[in-house]
Amino acid sequence: MSFLRRRQQRIDGAAERTNSETTLTLGSLNTDNSAKDDTIDSKFPSIRKALYLFGILIGADLILTITCQTWPMSHSRLPMFQRLVYAPGSRGGTFAQNYQDTWVVALMHQNSNFDGAPLFFLDIGAYHGLWCSNSYLLENAHGWTGACVEPFPDSFEQRSCQLFVNAMSDTSGQLVDFSGAGQERTIGSPIEQRGVRKQGRLLSETISFPTLLERSHAPSFIAFVSLDVEGHEFTALQKFPFDKYTVGAWIVEGHSNAVQHLLESHGYKHRPVQNNGADDYYVADEYWNDVLSQKEWRVHPFLSWGC
Repeated sequence: MSFLRRRQQRIDGAAERTNSETTLTLGSLNTDNSAKDDTIDSKFPSIRKALYLFGILIGADLILTITCQTWPMSHSRLPMFQRLVYAPGSRGGTFAQNYQDTWVVALMHQNSNFDGAPLFFLDIGAYHGLWCSNSYLLENAHGWTGACVEPFPDSFEQRSCQLFVNAMSDTSGQLVDFSGAGQERTIGSPIEQRGVRKQGRLLSETISFPTLLERSHAPSFIAFVSLDVEGHEFTALQKFPFDKYTVGAWIVEGHSNAVQHLLESHGYKHRPVQNNGADDYYVADEYWNDVLSQKEWRVHPFLSWGC
């Protein structure tokens, strides 16, 4: 019995020494791994920070793309994902909703008397500096100058047109409110400026054609006028000084008999432009060519946001 007891004690002792050595070895391994992790953290902190910032930028880029916004402090301003999928002007050269801008370029090429002088435009109800713009192509690619009128402008910082933050009407200096959102905003009735509570209301001051033409120093020949003021077109046009200014072409949104009668009474004929959509095209005889009746219908690419 004593022999067996001594043998068991030797076995137990050996087991305790083995467990102790194993514990020491594992502890050493854990210490080594921790040291390695500390070494990685100390050597590559910038990598983790860069990956974190990259993730934030990608997220912000997607949000800007989805909300149809642009990067501030950027040359191209468009989000990266937007540029990869679709960028305005990248297909067919147009920035407009339905090839209005490329049609005006065709009008320019059909008229040799358009050459030789800087051409001037009026973009009234300009909406956005880039998206759905009827004038960006003329300004950016063909050197036109002009005036843009928009009561709630977005992304006009990259534009060179004179920007008038006003609502177009038949009088200047009146305060009006708006209903709706985006391109569907409509002008309400004039309101008293005294005692107006502006919180929660969309308000803008009106401007008329005589005031706009004077302040923008418009030349006597205006090559192109785009007029899109959500049903307020006839009201604004009634004050246009037709006796002092000549217009190459008008594109007016809304099929209004009153607008057609007014413009045709001043020599601007309604033209049968194909695929005109919501617009009417008016051109005087001296600038019209039957070739200009041909215009494609725009099929909007993915992520073009209807522009």
